[in-house]
Amino acid sequence: MTFKFLLPLAAVSMLALAACDSSTPAPSSNAPTAAESAATAAPVNLDDTMKALQDAAAGMSPGDKAAAVSAARKASEDVARSQGLSDELIKQAGDTAESVTRKALGVE
Repeated sequence: MTFKFLLPLAAVSMLALAACDSSTPAPSSNAPTAAESAATAAPVNLDDTMKALQDAAAGMSPGDKAAAVSAARKASEDVARSQGLSDELIKQAGDTAESVTRKALGVE
């Protein structure tokens, strides 16, 4: 159950980090916000998301990959903490998110 919850969370975190590029212009004021886009988006296919993440990872620097792994771990631990889970389960959630993120990004 935890893995099924954390994998999409890690995938979304990595996708968000991969989409961040300092060379992209700021969104215009009439562009939909991320919250609006997420609310109207179709259901996410996990296999397609992982494939997109792996494709995006090909253009990421090692530093960007390390930051994505760290962010995925922190986000997972924060979610587990907000759910009132024990320290052991919080650590397990972080470990799982880190492992999945490393695998998706090809970091070993």
